[in-house]
Amino acid sequence: MGGFEGSPPPFESQEYAVTLDNVSKRYPEAEPGRRALDDLSLGVRKGRFCAVMGPPKSGKTTLLHCMAGLVRPSSGTVRWGHAEADSIGVVRTDDLPHPGASVRDFVSARPEGPERSDREVRNACRLARLWPRRRDVRELTPVQLKKATLARALADSPRLLLVDEPPCTAGEEHSRVLGDIVRRAVRTLEVTAVMATDDPLAASRADSVVFLRDGRLVDAVAKASVEEITDCLQFLGER
Repeated sequence: MGGFEGSPPPFESQEYAVTLDNVSKRYPEAEPGRRALDDLSLGVRKGRFCAVMGPPKSGKTTLLHCMAGLVRPSSGTVRWGHAEADSIGVVRTDDLPHPGASVRDFVSARPEGPERSDREVRNACRLARLWPRRRDVRELTPVQLKKATLARALADSPRLLLVDEPPCTAGEEHSRVLGDIVRRAVRTLEVTAVMATDDPLAASRADSVVFLRDGRLVDAVAKASVEEITDCLQFLGER
């Protein structure tokens, strides 16, 4: 049985924001024998920034979805700290604004319930280095749009921030900015952050980087440089 019975179970540890114990996930439509996650155990300490990397179909997105409570594991348990269980912010790759929306409208909107307050929007945009000007979001550059998406998640002051970053072709500026915003959120808001990324530059901003392959945790490094992360990825690609 997986670790979901009703609401997500919190746990007593003061050290970890989220822990996965022997988690496996198999999707019904997957090829026989293939698991998106395969007996994976991982804990992320509170107040830390962890980057998740690996080749395509290594399980990065499924890992984040399990951490968010969006996907139930086929087996194993996902546990959250008491504060984190009720305060998870998810940056989705498909969370894009409607054409014609202003920057402020996009950042302030909630799927359900009242809009975020002007103060919440202002503080989140300041953290993301994006000023909520009343202009159409279609005028934003790709980097500015990612800032707005992050600001939207940060406006609720989550205790656990999960960022699923798709493969990026926008260049080093995009990667550097994304990693810097998440790093700044960890320091300023004392949030715990986990970001799935393919870019060593963004991952180098993290306190630690974990590497997945075929749904398994195969390596981890702390305070790694771009060169060290690149070497690890190259090694994974050669195995």
